[in-house]
Parts: sequence; C-alpha cells; structure tokens
Amino acid sequence: RFACNHMDNAPHLCEIAQSQTIGPSNPSQNLDWKLFRNSIGIYHSIELSDSDTDKWEQIEVKFHEMTDIPRLCLSTEWKKKLLQISLESEKALTPESWYSSEEGLE
Repeated sequence: RFACNHMDNAPHLCEIAQSQTIGPSNPSQNLDWKLFRNSIGIYHSIELSDSDTDKWEQIEVKFHEMTDIPRLCLSTEWKKKLLQISLESEKALTPESWYSSEEGLE
C-alpha cells in the first residue's frame, strides 16, 4: 500500500504489493504491561523473580483492570536516538529519489 500511495514511479512494485497476501509479521504485544513489569520497583517495593510466574500472572490481571496505568517517559536523549533510528530506517527502505524530494523526509 505504501508503494502505491507514495511511490508514483514504481508501478511494478505497486502491482506486486497488491498481489501479495501478507499476514502480520509483528503481532501486537501490550507494551504497557512489559514496561510496567520491568519497572515495577519504581511503584512498589515488591521483589519477584521471573520464576514467580503465578504471582506475576496475578499482578498482570490486576494491572489490566487498572484505569490509570502508570507511564514512564523517555528521556530527551532516548527520544533523539529513536528519531535518528527512524530517519535512518526510512532512508534505507526508500529510494533516494523519494526521500530527497519535496514530499520525502519533511
């Protein structure tokens, strides 16, 4: 779909993209839970190891019942790193004629 909507000079790529049936390559995961589990020490003095699966499952059930999930904010340094990685990936995955054009990396 990206090739068809944004890369006018690639009709064969668009045709190939439309002819393929592709399933999700990256199934979604609840990152809120993963972040919370890894940083639970900030919120509570609990000390559990990875082998305490029953207790972790109980905590996860309660976590998903919460209406105000605690969030961690990324530092400015990490935000800049993520932006740089994103821009580098976009450049690597698109032809130079696109990303150096007016509609490219704006």
